[in-house]
Amino acid sequence: MQPLLIAGLAVGLALSGCGSAGRSGESSAPVESVSASGEVVGGSGIVKECPEGHPARGVLSAVTFPGRSSAAHDGVVGTIYNDTDHTIDVDSDGTGEISCFLNPGRNTMFAGSMGVRESRSVHMPHEVKEASEMFWLYLSARMHQGVTAVGFLDPNRGEPQVFASQRVSNLYSACPPDEKPTSTGEMEQASHEALTGDAIGALWIERLRDDKNVARQGTGWDGWAVNDWARIDLRVYELGSC
Repeated sequence: MQPLLIAGLAVGLALSGCGSAGRSGESSAPVESVSASGEVVGGSGIVKECPEGHPARGVLSAVTFPGRSSAAHDGVVGTIYNDTDHTIDVDSDGTGEISCFLNPGRNTMFAGSMGVRESRSVHMPHEVKEASEMFWLYLSARMHQGVTAVGFLDPNRGEPQVFASQRVSNLYSACPPDEKPTSTGEMEQASHEALTGDAIGALWIERLRDDKNVARQGTGWDGWAVNDWARIDLRVYELGSC
């Protein structure tokens, strides 16, 4: 991203009245203590830092193929970068639990097939027609407040799209009602889009050129089925707050 664009996004957020989702040095998970290894110990047990490097692992990997006839299933593989000054909680399995946390300056890979994981999350924007077929990430600075849902769609026909919306995680949240999802529109290879809003914050979406070797490394799947998977990176410059 060019310096002027980054500055523009920052100014827009400052003027929005929404403010920053956190402060440097704060851990956004519901923390009880931190272990010597840096793991967060919360009400649901130890929440680990999101792993760096390839392939995508744990809940950030949904690489599966229903059968031999579906081996060419579409999917997406990429990296999340935390370019904020605070910790981000990352979830993708739809349980509402914090899957892992991403500290400032860190990154983690994700990979997901289309149509194989129907999200059960209350954060999934049902206004998006293909929502249940997509791979979703849920990002927040406070899981009990607003959650920024980011969905990746790699359709059978046409180019990939990315959707984003703030979701309210409980009835007692101070956040406003859910926003209508915003979208990048169809993205050609080697293109980028900025998704910004008072609630979702500032997200930078970059579609990279297809590369079968990188896709295989990122998914951990050494086969032709992932050769044409869309490579899309997500940089989080700020998450909205309320």
